[in-house]
Amino acid sequence: MANIEIDLDLLNISYLPALRSMSRHLVNVGGAGSGKSYFCADKCIFRMMESPGHRITVFRKVARTIKRSVWQLLRDRLTFWGIAHMCEFNKTDFTIRFINGSEIWCIGLDDQEKLKSITGMSSAWIEEATEFTPDDLIQINLRLRGDTPGYKQIMYSFNPISVMHHLKAKFFDNPPDECETYRTTYNDNRFIDDEYKREIEELSKTSKNLHTVYALGLWGVLEGLIYDPFPYLDTYPEIFDSECYGLDFGFNHPMALIHVGELDGEFYLSEQIYRSGMTGADLIREMELLNIPKSANIQCDEAKPDTIEELNRAGYYNAKACPKGKGSVAAGIDFLQSSTIYTQHSNVNLNREMQSYEWRSDRSGNPMDEPVKLNDDAMDALRYAIWGTFGKPKMKLERLDRATMGI
Repeated sequence: MANIEIDLDLLNISYLPALRSMSRHLVNVGGAGSGKSYFCADKCIFRMMESPGHRITVFRKVARTIKRSVWQLLRDRLTFWGIAHMCEFNKTDFTIRFINGSEIWCIGLDDQEKLKSITGMSSAWIEEATEFTPDDLIQINLRLRGDTPGYKQIMYSFNPISVMHHLKAKFFDNPPDECETYRTTYNDNRFIDDEYKREIEELSKTSKNLHTVYALGLWGVLEGLIYDPFPYLDTYPEIFDSECYGLDFGFNHPMALIHVGELDGEFYLSEQIYRSGMTGADLIREMELLNIPKSANIQCDEAKPDTIEELNRAGYYNAKACPKGKGSVAAGIDFLQSSTIYTQHSNVNLNREMQSYEWRSDRSGNPMDEPVKLNDDAMDALRYAIWGTFGKPKMKLERLDRATMGI
């Protein structure tokens, strides 16, 4: 494979210095649409082609996110470069074996046994690095050892979501030896389409912080966050007093389904579905694969009564529109703010949204009584579940029933 030539005109020029970097830590930080993940996938592939015997491991925090993220991206880039036919793909283990014997392994860090079994790792790519804990990064770094082909390197790719994040302290405030950082934005990506470019630029009208992070690629300074960070518990109770789901519909935006377990008035969250491009049929199929009970209490976004009807006809007879009305969003948020809510590290999309879920501001910078409508799909699903099941709408319905019955 070493005789295959790469046309550098098909790459973003901004990444050429990073392509040549041999530093142990290669940090790719920046805004949305900057091409960070594409670059990291390409560099993994190019190193496979250069020499045999490589074993590069691609990490996501949670294994279930691999299939539709790094795994699909690597396959797409191999097709783009015209060498997919020279590779053997294992869809079960998410490994790619090249004709020269080099391998790419895609694993989730929640699969500790698989992590322990990795030997001879020559390099690594940590996608969405903000999802990982400091200890996660230490464990990966410790496994990069021994005699391997070429130089050892860990690539990190992420958006700079918060100036308080441990990655800023680790790689920017007090960087280790052998560390290079590259910051890029959508303006560095000459392949981005005009429509997406306009969406990123429109962030300046929506949220100063989101514009700072996703358009400018700078560290976010969060002001006006709606929720205090939910405490993390990676071991939940096995039995709850009650359970429910919140469902926010989407197609271009992600479809988000969140499970909520309630015990002694406290709530425990579990992200079930978070994916774009899903139809109603796709949603039902995924819910059946997840063994979600047909009797489950599912509080849904009222905007899609046709999809709610699809769910009912598929047997999910307790799927219903979450009660809404004037002021219901603010009231629901207020109810959640007064509740004790736990999350876990595997709720990667929900946790990411929580960290940037903020109140809108008017043109003078004054906070308004409504959230920014961006990156809020899991947040909406969470509110539907808890507010629709345990909040005031339920109480009002009970009072209405009693009044109707003359009680």
